Amino acid sequence: MSEIQFIANDPEAILSETIATYQQATGETLHPADPERILIDVMAYRESILRARIEILMRQNFVQYATAPALDNWGVLLGVSRNAGETDDEYRARILNSTHNAIGTEEAYRQRILSLPEVSDLIITRKSDEPTLPPGVIRLTPLRRMISQDGVTFGSVHSPELEQIILNDIQADNFGVVGPVFIFSEANPVPISGHVSVRAVLGADRETLEKNVNRKITEYFGVLSLHYAGDFGAYDLERAVLAADGVLSVVSVDFPNIPVKRPSDFYVQGVITVDYL
Repeated sequence: MSEIQFIANDPEAILSETIATYQQATGETLHPADPERILIDVMAYRESILRARIEILMRQNFVQYATAPALDNWGVLLGVSRNAGETDDEYRARILNSTHNAIGTEEAYRQRILSLPEVSDLIITRKSDEPTLPPGVIRLTPLRRMISQDGVTFGSVHSPELEQIILNDIQADNFGVVGPVFIFSEANPVPISGHVSVRAVLGADRETLEKNVNRKITEYFGVLSLHYAGDFGAYDLERAVLAADGVLSVVSVDFPNIPVKRPSDFYVQGVITVDYL
């Protein structure tokens, strides 16, 4: 960690500035043996001491530079207790390496919310991102993680129940800072439609084959829908379908019009037609 200085404290510079200020105010030239010069020397020395104390106090406002007992207060706030016999340097390093050191920051909120099993992805929007937001208002756009009746995990638009779960978690007494106002907006599902042609293994049962292929397609789009950044890949879908029992080969994967996503959009399965050759 590079050294930082919050307040300049050069005794020679302080003395020179004080002498210059005195001479400018009085119109007189000071000499080293003048009584006033002795007084100014004492004043400059005391100012240097005060600046050094201010520097120490300033450092206590940052966990990177704080020392005991302020460092221990940081530890309490960030949920990291000092171990017996642990030095300030050891304790500080452990606080900075803890998962709680970003408390109150956007990343802390993001990680806290994403740790909820009901949330698969999240967009946090602040006023700096969108000037139309009122001061102090944070907009959350979560993706809800859901599981279908046949066990496929997929992303979906959040619900009022999920809003309450999120608020209960991030407004807990042991996390974050009290103050920000949170509002929610809905994510926008963008369906992808296309056509797939497969060649079946000789003698494969048609009903079972269709079920297996449809399952693989659903699983692929389920994974895709869990994240805003998910990008559709025809080759990835082809590999998923090829892994279905009863499929000999994938003849074609045709998705000619893939919609362009906006930041709050996420891809979902549209109308997928499958031909069996």
